[in-house]
Amino acid sequence: MTLASRAGLALLAGIALLSCATTSLPKHARAAEESEKVREMSDSYMPFELRPDADLSKAEIFYTFISPKAGAGRQEVTIGGDGKVTLFHSRSSDDKQPTIREGRLDPAVVLRLLDFIDGRSFLRLEDHYPPEEEGCQAARRVVRVRAPGVLKEVTVQREGVDAFEQVVAGVLFSASLALPEAINGRLFPNL
Repeated sequence: MTLASRAGLALLAGIALLSCATTSLPKHARAAEESEKVREMSDSYMPFELRPDADLSKAEIFYTFISPKAGAGRQEVTIGGDGKVTLFHSRSSDDKQPTIREGRLDPAVVLRLLDFIDGRSFLRLEDHYPPEEEGCQAARRVVRVRAPGVLKEVTVQREGVDAFEQVVAGVLFSASLALPEAINGRLFPNL
C-alpha cells in the first residue's frame, strides 16, 4: 500500500469518526455542533481556495458508472453540499422503476470530503483517461465536483489513476455514512 493510499485511508477514518461522534448527540445539539465545525474549518481553511463565505449548500459531488453496453442502466451517487445523498440505480436505459435511495450527511462531512478531494489534486487531473488499448470498449467512470467557482469532471476508462481511485473511495465511503448500501455491492453491482 502506497503512502498516498495510507493517507487517504487515514482521512476516511477521520470522516467516519466525525460522523460517529455527531450521531451520538441529540438532534438539536448535533445541528449546533455541525454548524460550529463548519465555521471552525471555514475560518482556517477552505478546499479549492473557496472563500470562507462561499455557499457550500450549492456544492455537489457526483460519481457514475457508465457501461459500454447499449441499453445498460445507470449507477450514480450524488452528494450535495447541504448533506443530501442520493443513490440512483437503473437496470437498463428504459427501466421504468429505478431504485432511488436518499439520505443525509452532516454538512461538515461534505466539507471534509471536498477537502479530501482537493488534497488529491483533483483539479489537476486530466479531463479524460481513455482505455490503454485503442478501440477497447471500456466502461466509463466519471467524477464531477461542482462548488462556487469550481467545476471539474474527470472520466476514467482504465486502471491505475491513483488519485481518481482515492476520490472514488472517498465519495463512496462518505455516501455509505448516510446510506450503507452505497458500498460493497449492496445496491450497485459495479461501483
